[in-house]
Amino acid sequence: MTPAHVITLTCPHCGAAVDLDREPLTDGVDCPACARPFESTAYRFCPLCAGTLARMDDGERRRLACESCGFIFYRNPLPGVAAVVTDEDRILLVQRRSSVFDGMWCAPCGYVEVDEDVREAARRECFEETGLDVTAGDVIWVRSSFQVAYRPVVGVWFRCRVAGGALAPGAGVRDARFFPLDATPPDLAFEGDRIVIDLLRRERSTA
Repeated sequence: MTPAHVITLTCPHCGAAVDLDREPLTDGVDCPACARPFESTAYRFCPLCAGTLARMDDGERRRLACESCGFIFYRNPLPGVAAVVTDEDRILLVQRRSSVFDGMWCAPCGYVEVDEDVREAARRECFEETGLDVTAGDVIWVRSSFQVAYRPVVGVWFRCRVAGGALAPGAGVRDARFFPLDATPPDLAFEGDRIVIDLLRRERSTA
């Protein structure tokens, strides 16, 4: 069985379709087919001194570093949040409208802004996508995701309670609705949502 973190990408230089694991998500990895840098964003200059960035060894990884001032360009995962909104034995899901995972279903989710608390981010994303104003509470699950090429994410799923608003598809989604926990769509976008739904089913069975 192919590991879950393996992804198939097309090299922007030679067009080869290559199966890659999470290692090429770091800087300094070459395309196995043409040996050219297999990076989605080719940073070339240091943000501190404008010196030239070059690939250098940094422990067990190769990273972009400035040849002039020594600044190391770390590519860290993005923080993502998901709002888990339930109504008795139902869970709120949205159908995505985007170039990635278009038409697939997931919990309302998105990225945390640079000046934003993680719970506020979950509340904002839920409101933008569903029209429901929620309060984010306990963490249900935390998971690293490598499903989107060159965009590793650390996702946090929050248990959320509806405080107001009216359910309606919002920004970036085709549909928003509640599904019975035992009848969620088969085409879920993220493995983390499957795990959370299974956890909710187990909670229900032990309640």
